[in-house]
Order: sequence, then C-alpha cells, then structure tokens
Amino acid sequence: VFALGAVLFELVAGRPPFHGRTVSEAARSIREDAVPDLPGAPRALSELVRQCLAKEPAARFKSGAELAQALEALRAGPAPDGPETPQ
Repeated sequence: VFALGAVLFELVAGRPPFHGRTVSEAARSIREDAVPDLPGAPRALSELVRQCLAKEPAARFKSGAELAQALEALRAGPAPDGPETPQ
C-alpha cells in the first residue's frame, strides 16, 4: 500500500514524495519527513495518497482490496442527488 501510494504521488506530482541523494538519505526521508502535499490534486485524492503514505502501518489502508475500493469510490464521485424511488 505504501509503495502504491508513492507511485500515485509521483504520477500526479511528477516527482517522488521523498528525496535523498543516496539510498540511506532516501530511507531517512521516508522514515522522518512529513508526507508532502500533493500539488494540483483534488482534496480527496490527496487524502487517499496521504493515507497510503502514513508513517504508521496501522494508519494505512488494511489491504490492497480496501485501497481499490477507495480508489473506485473516488473515481465514481459523489452519488448524484436524483429523485426518490417510489416504494
């Protein structure tokens, strides 16, 4: 889930979420730096990616299936307000 969040971030932002000139610097950035804002993204997508990149594993989506459901809900958008169905 974390890795997919990093890929999603890079796809939208055009740069990786964490930086380092060396592998150890990049690892330190992942462990210690705050998750950066996702520029130019809708708020819901930014929050979804932020949850994927949460430092604490328990704060991330519990599974790929749970993340897929959240992505699908985001893609579908809010439910339209239509007429009520007669009962």
